[in-house]
Amino acid sequence: MLRRLCASIVFVGVALVATAGPRGTVPKATAGEYRAHAQRSGIEIGASQLSFDQVMKAFNSSDVDRCCIVVEVALYPERDNPVSVSMDDFALQVPGNDAIIRPYSARAVATTIEQYQDSGKTSTTTHVGAGYEWGTEIDPVTGQPRKVHGASTDTGTSVTNEPSGPPPPPVVIQAVEDKVAERALPEGAASAAVAGYLYFPRSMVNKKKKKAALELQYAVKDQTIVLALP
Repeated sequence: MLRRLCASIVFVGVALVATAGPRGTVPKATAGEYRAHAQRSGIEIGASQLSFDQVMKAFNSSDVDRCCIVVEVALYPERDNPVSVSMDDFALQVPGNDAIIRPYSARAVATTIEQYQDSGKTSTTTHVGAGYEWGTEIDPVTGQPRKVHGASTDTGTSVTNEPSGPPPPPVVIQAVEDKVAERALPEGAASAAVAGYLYFPRSMVNKKKKKAALELQYAVKDQTIVLALP
């Protein structure tokens, strides 16, 4: 993804750039299969907060987990009673904290990740297959750092902690945004089950109690459904 590396490289699959648009995730058979679920106002909702390993598997990078708390949400409208899906209807809250956290757009996620790259934060990136490389690696012959860019085929995992460098190519930034958007909860009218990810800025989550469960709020019609995310 967006990486300034020492002894490793940045990798982004070409397929990410070709992503046509948001598609979400595959809904489970029932809302009850998610860790948190409820039914109200003619709609069922299921939600699960993704673990670090699950985010790594979905995005092949720790960047998204460092940037955001990722929550998979599934909505199950009643037959002949479609629901209008909008990110504006969702919020995250920590019990004891009055702050209401709204989900990020795909562009906001990509921008935040880029800012983390510029600040030289440590992160882990897994790369598989053919794609685009960009960054710095150590020449195995001379032992000196060298710039890397262009198409490549590679498989591996890298841990980086580099200071800021030149800005990433636009194609790399766009690839991150496309990948995040592809798995986001699709917005619009839904007459059948629909599921996808919501990305909440981790920087705004300030837990007063370490064991306090996050609460996902979903405003539907004139009610608000609150789900505790264990």
